[in-house]
Amino acid sequence: MDYPEKVNIERLRSAHCLCGHFELDGYHLHQRYPGVLGSDRFRLFTFVREPLQVRLSLYRYEKEQKACTVESIEDRLSARPNYVADRLPATQENYKEIIDRYFFVGILEEGQASLDLLARILGKPRKKLPWANRTRKDSGCDEVNLSEELIGKFREENALDYLIYEYCVEKFRRNLAEQTVGSIL
Repeated sequence: MDYPEKVNIERLRSAHCLCGHFELDGYHLHQRYPGVLGSDRFRLFTFVREPLQVRLSLYRYEKEQKACTVESIEDRLSARPNYVADRLPATQENYKEIIDRYFFVGILEEGQASLDLLARILGKPRKKLPWANRTRKDSGCDEVNLSEELIGKFREENALDYLIYEYCVEKFRRNLAEQTVGSIL
């Protein structure tokens, strides 16, 4: 996969937003742009998604791109455990510290509310969240087709990803409550 050329972060100003998935080894945020982590000059924000949904979406995408050599969803879900934690990188000991580096954490399942909250925090106008680049969902791997046993196994094998996700949801809800109270006062 060809990634765009690395951006010179010294040229970025407050009107710029550097974005990407940063999901490949060598291209993770901490590898590609280590200068943004821990810097007061940059505000990091991210949107997280429920771990099983991340993996199902990735499976569908890789199948569409013919990049998936594993046909069985069961085998695919067992491959690359704690996919999200690996990209941050985070461990059970430091995941809260890693997430707390982010100025804002949105929740994809609450996409519009997350975008609205981010706009409010930044003092920007509210925008309707566009949905583009949706991966087709007719690949037969929706969670409704997965057994409770398989879902339980996935949750167990990806316990760290679920800790991260639940911490992000808690952080988002706390931030939302604080902003809501602040806007009433």
